[in-house]
Amino acid sequence: MFAHPVRAQNLVTNGGFEAGTFPNADGWTIVSPGGDTYVYASAPRSGIRSASLGEVGTTGSISQTISGLLPGRNYTLNFWLSAGGGTPNSFVASFAGTQLLSITNTSGFAYTKYTYTVTATGTSAALLFEGQHDPAFYRLDDVELYFINPSAADTQTSLQDLADQLRGVYRLQNALVTNGHQKIGRAHV
Repeated sequence: MFAHPVRAQNLVTNGGFEAGTFPNADGWTIVSPGGDTYVYASAPRSGIRSASLGEVGTTGSISQTISGLLPGRNYTLNFWLSAGGGTPNSFVASFAGTQLLSITNTSGFAYTKYTYTVTATGTSAALLFEGQHDPAFYRLDDVELYFINPSAADTQTSLQDLADQLRGVYRLQNALVTNGHQKIGRAHV
């Protein structure tokens, strides 16, 4: 019998921006400046809201401190991003001070999924999104951070290694029997 994988808990609070609006959107903090950084209710990828980052002439940013991390362990970060057309514009995504994505003066694009493997350096880390888009907006939605459970992958690898070793022992036993050596693992006196 095979067990079905269980979906891990998303460690990002309100990753779809459905709960509240800035500056009080659950889990999120506007870092700077906030005039054109807000929760928008007409262009989400899913649900009814998304975050909009479209500061003019400067960068607006939102962040969330993710707690309960295991130092040294890997996590998968996913988010969906779209951009209106026109320049100048820029967008940066960072986790624990490490820049993951940097876009500058892109043409408009539909929602695109970005996925990164990140490593926790402590028990908490800042997730930061920064955007400037003078003529339009960047739209951010469905932000997720999941623990990558190494035990599942390690178990699969360990079982495969064991199966390979057993096949090797079986082939050795057959080779010895074929060559007239029927006693395996016993000393001959």
